[in-house]
Amino acid sequence: MSWQRLYANPVPVTWVKQGNKLVCGLCYEWAYRDVQDHGGVLVQGTVTEPLSSPPSKYLHAWVERGGKVYDWQTMVQGQGGKFRGRGFPRKIFYELFQPERMKRYDDEQAMIALVRHRHYGPWE
Repeated sequence: MSWQRLYANPVPVTWVKQGNKLVCGLCYEWAYRDVQDHGGVLVQGTVTEPLSSPPSKYLHAWVERGGKVYDWQTMVQGQGGKFRGRGFPRKIFYELFQPERMKRYDDEQAMIALVRHRHYGPWE
């Protein structure tokens, strides 16, 4: 199945329950589409919110390309301070958000996982 066909027939967005919150998984769809359009590596994992007290962890997806990390919150929502719209340098992203339990996918692996699971993630 080609990625163009997947765009024409969208897959439902994943909703994830975290504690007593229902969080919309927009980062998963955004990261999938970005890696298909621009290349790089799609990463799904758990990150720590650096400004929460106590620190909270949440499921997240992002794209790594050219030494930078791009995610929905930074590129679309306008979060990320001086990295808003430009992506985080990979080293800074990893220091701030302390990603764990990561799984990496190239564009072809991501397409196969999407078709197999019928949603944008998390897949594993």
